Amino acid sequence: MKLKAFIPRRMYKPLSITGSWCSLNCRFCSRKYLENMVHVNPANFTEVAYELYSSGVRGVLISGGFRQDATLPVEPYVEKICEVKRQLDLVVSMHLGLVRDRGILTGLKDCIDVVDYEFTLSSYIVNEIRGLRFSPEKYAEALS
Repeated sequence: MKLKAFIPRRMYKPLSITGSWCSLNCRFCSRKYLENMVHVNPANFTEVAYELYSSGVRGVLISGGFRQDATLPVEPYVEKICEVKRQLDLVVSMHLGLVRDRGILTGLKDCIDVVDYEFTLSSYIVNEIRGLRFSPEKYAEALS
C-alpha cells in the first residue's frame, strides 16, 4: 500500500471559504488556523485556484470556519469546486464538518479526492472545547 501525505506547504495550500470568520471559535483554534489559509470567496475562487496552480500548487484543502451546527457553508462553492477539479490536475481535499445535506455530498462526490473528517466521541471535546450543544453521537450519525 502506498501512503500519501498532504501537508500544507508550497505545493499543497489550505483555502478558507469563510476568510477568518468562524461561528464556533473553538478553544483549541480560536480562528488562528484560518489566519494562515488562503482566503477565497465565491467571486474569486476559480481565479485563485488557477493562480495557485500556475505557481506550482498541486493540491488544496478546502475548509474554513464553521456554523453553529458544525457545518461548513460550502453551498455557493460546489459547482466552482467541480469546475476547477475538471479543468486542473489538483488533488482536492475538503474538511466539511457535519454534513446534513446529502445533496452537497452528491454534488461533490466526483470533485473531491479526500474528505477530512474529525470523528469525536468525547462529550468534553464536543461541548467544552468546540462549544457545540449536541452529543458526540452526531458525528457517528453524519457518517451513516
